[in-house]
Amino acid sequence: MHASATTQHSPRADLADETGQATAEYGLVLVAAAGIAAALMAFANANIGKLFTSVLSKILRAAS
Repeated sequence: MHASATTQHSPRADLADETGQATAEYGLVLVAAAGIAAALMAFANANIGKLFTSVLSKILRAAS
């Protein structure tokens, strides 16, 4: 019989293997959220600019 077949694998060893896993996942979630927020901001800035120009031109046409 091999020595590896008789050794017990402790649950604590499993925890040691995953050290930092939650931190890495949290970091990936933050990066994804920042990317989505940046995309939404770019989209909103483009639309707000068009909206502002449209409203301003209507006000100027109505005033003249």
